[in-house]
Amino acid sequence: MTVEVKRYPKELREQILKEIKDTGNMALVARNHGITYHTVVSWVDSERKTPAKTQKREIKALEARLKDAELENRILKELLKKQTNSG
Repeated sequence: MTVEVKRYPKELREQILKEIKDTGNMALVARNHGITYHTVVSWVDSERKTPAKTQKREIKALEARLKDAELENRILKELLKKQTNSG
C-alpha cells in the first residue's frame, strides 16, 4: 500500500499562511481551502522555524527595489540637470 502525498502550489501555501496570520484561525482557513488541519499546522510550524529564510527573501527583494529606485533617481537628476543647463 502506498500513500499519495499531495503537493500544493507555493502560491496557495503562501496565501493560506497569510490568511492564518490575518485571522489567527488555522482550523477555519484549512476548512475553507479543503486542506487538512494537520497540513496547515505543519506549514505554520515550518514557517516559525525558518523565519530567517523568509526575512532574507524579503530583504533581498526590498534591496533590489531600492537599487532600482536609486538608479531611477540618478537618471532623473541627470535629466533635470540637462534641462536646467540648456534652458
